[in-house]
Amino acid sequence: MRRILYPSENLVLVYRDTISVAIADDSVSVDALLKLLKNARDQNRLAGLSMLALICKNEEVDGSLYRIYKKAGAEHFDFLLRTGLGKESTSSAAAAFQYQYLRLAIQVIAGFCRFRKIASSEEMISKIPLILEAMTLEPCAEVIGECYQFLFLVSRASDAGAMKFYESGGMDVLVDQMHALPEGALNLAIKLIELIINKMSDSPSKLLPLMPSMARQFAIVRIDLKFGLLKLICTALSHIPEPLEVQGDNWPGYVHVGVFAVLGKPAEAGRDERVQALTVAKLLMILIGDEWLIDQVDLPDVEEVLPPNRSLSLILECSRTELHVLLSEIAFLKHQANSRTQSMDTMQLKLRSLETCFYLVERIIILIPNFRCIEGLDDTGISGESAFGKFISDLNETAGVLLVYLQNAKRSKRKRGDDLIESVRFIGMWIARASAAIRCKVTELFEYMLSVEGRDKSGPWSYTWFVLPILREITKDDDGCKALVSRGGHKAVMRYLVQLIAATKVHGIGWGCDSLVFNTVVNILLKRKQLRVRLDESTTIDLLVAIGHWAEHTKESSDTMKASCLCALLFHFTSEKNLVRHPKFDKNAQELGFRLVEVGLTRSFAKFEKEAVSAEEMREGHHLQKIIVAAYNQWSRRFPSIKDSVERQPTAP
Repeated sequence: MRRILYPSENLVLVYRDTISVAIADDSVSVDALLKLLKNARDQNRLAGLSMLALICKNEEVDGSLYRIYKKAGAEHFDFLLRTGLGKESTSSAAAAFQYQYLRLAIQVIAGFCRFRKIASSEEMISKIPLILEAMTLEPCAEVIGECYQFLFLVSRASDAGAMKFYESGGMDVLVDQMHALPEGALNLAIKLIELIINKMSDSPSKLLPLMPSMARQFAIVRIDLKFGLLKLICTALSHIPEPLEVQGDNWPGYVHVGVFAVLGKPAEAGRDERVQALTVAKLLMILIGDEWLIDQVDLPDVEEVLPPNRSLSLILECSRTELHVLLSEIAFLKHQANSRTQSMDTMQLKLRSLETCFYLVERIIILIPNFRCIEGLDDTGISGESAFGKFISDLNETAGVLLVYLQNAKRSKRKRGDDLIESVRFIGMWIARASAAIRCKVTELFEYMLSVEGRDKSGPWSYTWFVLPILREITKDDDGCKALVSRGGHKAVMRYLVQLIAATKVHGIGWGCDSLVFNTVVNILLKRKQLRVRLDESTTIDLLVAIGHWAEHTKESSDTMKASCLCALLFHFTSEKNLVRHPKFDKNAQELGFRLVEVGLTRSFAKFEKEAVSAEEMREGHHLQKIIVAAYNQWSRRFPSIKDSVERQPTAP
C-alpha cells in the first residue's frame, strides 16, 4: 500500500526533535495535544497522532504518556483504530486518511502497552482481534513490527491476553507471515511464540504448521536470531509423532543449514545453543532418518550448503567435545552428591544432553560402512591423515575417555546410572573397530560392565544387552577367553543368560537364546579345558533349568538345536546323579534337559529341509550337532538314562 505524507504530518516531522522535550517540560500542554486528537478535522487528529507516535518512542516521557492515555480514554484510541480499519462511519474525506489512522493508531497503542497495567487491561486485550485483522492488510515493515510489539506486550502482561491471542487465531496469522517477516518483527514474533508455548498447554502442537517458515528463516537470518528460532524448532520437533513424512517444502534442508551454521560458529554460539543444535540434529535423524545428516539438497535462497563430509566431521567433533565435558560435570555432581544437596533438574538436563551426544556419535558409527561412498572422506588433510582415518582415531579417543570414566565409577563402587549404560552401549558398538589398546582395557572392565544398571533399576538384563558385542569379540580368541575366565567374567555371562531367558518369559521380549549370547557362552565352554573353566553347581543348574523352560516354548528347530548344544556342553560340569539329587532340578527339568540332548543327538536334518530353512541354518545345525555328539561321547557314562535312550534310537551316534 502506497505511503502518503500529509501536510500536518510533515509539520510534525519538521519539529520531531523538539516535541518529546516539550512534552517532558510540560511546555506543550497535554490538554493541547488531546484537543488535536479529539478534533473533528482529520488533519488535526492525524497531527495529534503523529506527535503522540513520536512521543511513544521516547522512554524518558513515560509519565506524560501515561497521563495522556488516562485523559484521552481507551475508547478514543479504539475509535481511531477502528477508523483506520474502516469500521467506523466516517466521511469520504476521512476514508482517504484511513491508512494513516491505522498506522499511527497502532504505533500509539503499542507505545501505551509499555505500561504493564495498560497492556493487561481489558481494553487492550479486546483490541487483539483488531490488530490481527490489521496485520492481514499487508502494512509496511514498520507497522508490522508495531503490531508484533503490541501482541507480545499484551500477551506477556496477562494470561488473559495470551489466551485471547491464541483463541483469536494468532498462530494462524503467524503461519502466513513468518516466512517473510523483517528481522525486527521476526525477533518479536519469536518472543511471542515462546510466550504462547509457555502459557498454553497444547500450543507446541501448533508449531508444526510454522515449521517451513521458521526453518527458512533459521537458514538465512543473522546468527543471534537463529538462536531464538533454534529453540522453537527444537520444541516443535520434540512434539512431532514419529515417523515424519516431509512433503512439498524442503524445510529439513533449511534446518540442516541453520544447525550447522550454529555449530560452525563456536565463538558466537554459546554452549546452550550448540547443545540445542545437536538436539535438533538428533530429532530430525530420528524422525526422517540418517540421510538427513549426509544428504546435500540445493535450496534456492541459500548460497552454500555444507558438503556431507564436513557435516559428518562437524557433528562428530561437536558431539564428542560436549560428551567429554558432560562426563566430567556428571562425575563431579555425583561425587558431590554425598556432601551437599544437588539440583536434580541440573543433573537430568545434563543426562539428556549426554544421551543426545551419545546418539549422534553412535549413528556415525553405524554409518561408517557407507563412508567410502561419501565424497571427500578419503581426502588427505594438512596433517597427512584422511578424514576417514580421523573419524576412527577420534572415536578411539572417545572410547578411551569412556573407559576411564567407567574405571573411576568402578572404583567409586557406582553401578547405577544412565550415564554408565550409555557408556557401555558405546563401547559395545565400537569394540569391533576399536584399537588393540582399547580392547585390552575393555577386557579388564567387562565384568563391571555386566553389573551396571539404569536409573529405573528394571533389571540388568535390559542394559547389559549392550555389552554382548564386547563379549563376543573378546571370546573369539584364546587370549580373550583366558582374560574373561581369569577374572570370573564367564560366571557373570552365565548369570546374564539366565536373566535374559527369564525376561523372555516374563516380559514377552523375543530375545530368548540370542545368537550373541549363545556364541559367547559356547566360545567359553568349548575352551573349558585349555582355560580351566570352573562352574559351580548352582550356576550350572540354574542355566540348565532356564534353557529347558525356554526350549519348551520355542517353535524354531534352530533354537532347539542351540538349547541342546548348551545343555550338552553344561553336562561336562556335572552328572546325572548330582542333578537328580538337587532340589532345583525337579523331574520336569530333568525330562526337559535330557530330552533336549537326545533330540540334538538324533535329529534328522531331512526335517529341516521340510521346514524350508536356509542353507546357512542347515550348516549351523550340522555344526551344532557335531558339538553335541563330541560332548556326549565324553560324558555319556555319567548320564546312563540319556545313554540308554540314545542307544535305542536307530540314528544313534
